[in-house]
Amino acid sequence: MSKLGFLNFLKKKKKMEKKSGKKPIEPLVAAPAKTHSKVKEDPATPPPPTKAPAVKKIEFLPTRVSNFDSLIDKGGVERGNTLLVAGGCGTGKSTFTMQSLYHGVKNGEKGVYLSFEEPVGKLRRHMKSNFGWELKKYEDNGQLALLKLDPFKIARGVEASVIKKSGDLLVSMESIDLPFMPDRVVVDSLSALSIAFMGNVENYRYYIRHLFEKLDEYKSVNFVISETELDPGIYSRSGIEEFLADGVIVLYNLKSGSKRQRALELLKLRCSDHLKGMIPYSITKTGITIEKRGGAFNEVLAKSRSKRHYSSKTVPSEFT
Repeated sequence: MSKLGFLNFLKKKKKMEKKSGKKPIEPLVAAPAKTHSKVKEDPATPPPPTKAPAVKKIEFLPTRVSNFDSLIDKGGVERGNTLLVAGGCGTGKSTFTMQSLYHGVKNGEKGVYLSFEEPVGKLRRHMKSNFGWELKKYEDNGQLALLKLDPFKIARGVEASVIKKSGDLLVSMESIDLPFMPDRVVVDSLSALSIAFMGNVENYRYYIRHLFEKLDEYKSVNFVISETELDPGIYSRSGIEEFLADGVIVLYNLKSGSKRQRALELLKLRCSDHLKGMIPYSITKTGITIEKRGGAFNEVLAKSRSKRHYSSKTVPSEFT
């Protein structure tokens, strides 16, 4: 084919492509290779500052029980901590915990009292007649909740859950959901709850563990009451409670001859330095009053078999 003939062939081909609507095939061109431009680093220029992770602030709430807070180096109890308040009959466990709850709501906090035994109406009357604590007005304004729980219903629920789940305890806590996020919670008492489990220690221990975990979620200061002997050697029914608790407060009623003397001991408190040893206290018209040590108390303590708990070197001067 001559050169002229080849040119005529190309013209005819283009005309045919236009009529058919097809675009001419373009030659493939290799895409340019991607390059990463390097930023020239100036050694004299410091790197941009990085934000330090936020430090979680730890908050401590005073118990507001007489001068109990002076026994603790932080002046109070860390939020999220649960304290076991153990003692015999008449030592003032309910008084101690309600005193903390009442003075807390008086200072703008919110509190919940969970009773497994005493009716809330009776509790209101006793606190008002004995100490002048008017609880009803704080209930009415939404700062305080007194809740009566049925320990036998809880025990039956735990048993049913264990049977249904073939031994895997998944206890529903719906029955004790709180009406608001509290600053303080009192559970009164584990002794009444343990009786409801009728000797089934395994179910009781599972429930107590779950209860302590639930209390931890509220980030409140929690007091759990445990009934013991007047001069206890163990501080709970099953022995697990004092290990689950972040702190243990023991209220004694020491006997020396025909006399008895009340004494308080902060047995343990995690992540805080605190007084080691017994301090006398009394129950007055204003509630628990922690007193200074004196000759009479020293004499009772010396004669009591509970002297094993006390070391005079650890008691600060303000209590001597």
